[in-house]
Amino acid sequence: MMIMLMNFVATMCLIAGTRGYKDDKVDCFDCNYSLNGMGGFGACSLKSRHVFPLVDTTECDSKTCFIRKDPNGYIYRGCADQANLPLDVDTTSGKCTYQGYGPNKSLWYFCSSHECNNGFLEERCSNCV
Repeated sequence: MMIMLMNFVATMCLIAGTRGYKDDKVDCFDCNYSLNGMGGFGACSLKSRHVFPLVDTTECDSKTCFIRKDPNGYIYRGCADQANLPLDVDTTSGKCTYQGYGPNKSLWYFCSSHECNNGFLEERCSNCV
């Protein structure tokens, strides 16, 4: 029985991809990849929880993470601290918004919990893509 419990706990830790964070700390995945698979870091697509430990994270002072899809097909994940964002991007304008300079705007998704910028942008912003 004890071995089964230990296996269960170990499995849950692996699945959750826990990294020993405090409740008040927000880390964001920090990477990029190309939808056509020809650039960036493929594991950044975060298609399954098994790859979460392979992808870098960064502590985020603003406690707001993002996923961004550029017109060229690249997807970026990161921390939405003001120093990391273009001047015209507003994290308070809604979870899924097109923002940026000029006619070629990027689709931005913002969230505010530990490693919340995982998953597919198309699922998070199904009304925008």
